[in-house]
Amino acid sequence: MAEGQDAGTMDENMETSTQDTSTGESMEGQDSQEEGAQGQDQPHQDMQEANDESKAVTPARDEPKIITHEWLVKNVFKDTETCLLWCVDRGLLCWERICTKCRDKQTWTKDITASKQDGFVFRCGRPCRSKNGLRKGTWFEGSKLSIKDILSIIYWWCFNLPQTYVQVQLNITEHSTVDWYSYCREVCAMTLERCSEHIGGPGKVVEIDESKLGKRKHVRGQQTTKKWVFGGVEVDSHAKKLFLVTVGNTDTDTLLPIILHWVAPGTTIISDFWKDKETLEGHGYTHVSSNSKAFKDLRTETCTDTRGRWLNVKRGLPKFGTPDEHHTTGRFAEWLYRQRFGPKATMFQTFLDHIHELHPGR
Repeated sequence: MAEGQDAGTMDENMETSTQDTSTGESMEGQDSQEEGAQGQDQPHQDMQEANDESKAVTPARDEPKIITHEWLVKNVFKDTETCLLWCVDRGLLCWERICTKCRDKQTWTKDITASKQDGFVFRCGRPCRSKNGLRKGTWFEGSKLSIKDILSIIYWWCFNLPQTYVQVQLNITEHSTVDWYSYCREVCAMTLERCSEHIGGPGKVVEIDESKLGKRKHVRGQQTTKKWVFGGVEVDSHAKKLFLVTVGNTDTDTLLPIILHWVAPGTTIISDFWKDKETLEGHGYTHVSSNSKAFKDLRTETCTDTRGRWLNVKRGLPKFGTPDEHHTTGRFAEWLYRQRFGPKATMFQTFLDHIHELHPGR
């Protein structure tokens, strides 16, 4: 945010607050001189009041029902401050937090030593003066990309654009794009875990599969050893009924109890990886390999178009690297998510809501 902006929301609030607090005006002036000499930040005056006033003009209040990237560029990405305010309104960032040292409130403060992407930090008043980055504890933490670029990556991921397109448009590295697409797939997996439901039953067909998760962005810095997702989707279900679970490994002892919990007996289960057919049939299921004649017969009997099924989509994905880390990494969770929540023109807003639920900024 440029200090010379004539109509900057936070600068107007600072000026208003300074005029209203005539008693502390002299002291604040001294603080500003000291901080200017030291090349440090200039704290906002009466930040809570400024926050309340700023919320009234947050761009998300007037956003259209369907957000286009062109609208984001014109209304959200026009400057850093507006972008940050929009993220606050979306619940991806917060206005204030409690200091871990003095337990007092930390508020936004402009800081010339802060990251070039943000330009603000959370800082306590005197005598503590401790500070933290705006991104700490949020989904943006740890990234060197600007929040504008991260939002653009999310937007284009939602509409299934290839990574090469994103790299060219934002002039970022392949490594950054791969990481953020992987983080998006992790949101898919975590969201689907929260909305899983029991599926299947007599006469129903369910596809199951496993998929290795890629690089993960942990919630609040918590580590996890669960590197796989295992799930299933009820074929031809108009309600897109499915379940998804993150697991540490994919042996039969781990996956069988999950199937027994989420899939009703009497279900016909289709997979291309399950080897222990007798075990499933011993629990009241019918197992059909996607590579068998029985699978072709099943397709003929049900007169179902299988082009949109996961196992057919999976075959069309290019493979590279080791067998465990080919291009399907995390794709099963992503495919299930898109089956449940898309494709829709409002998927970007829906995905931001899910990020807020998993990584709340406030």
